[in-house]
Amino acid sequence: MTSAFSPADIESWLKRHIAGLIGVRAETIDGDADFESFGIDSVQGVDMVVALETWLAMPDEIPMELLFEAATIADAARNVAERKASAS
Repeated sequence: MTSAFSPADIESWLKRHIAGLIGVRAETIDGDADFESFGIDSVQGVDMVVALETWLAMPDEIPMELLFEAATIADAARNVAERKASAS
């Protein structure tokens, strides 16, 4: 049985993860912000994608571009949710 992950679930996860990286509360992260605004470097980005793949049970299935080329965190969450749905 496959768990469904909504864009909102994934956006929430991304906000929590980013908040942990930059040392702020998740509630302060705006879903309409882009990833560049947080100063996430490539190593942190790879770690975040691997952690997200693990959480979603999608090992090696989320290209970094799916997140970091999205206009906003919310857009990235929608992209990932669509990929998860199509993989299920």
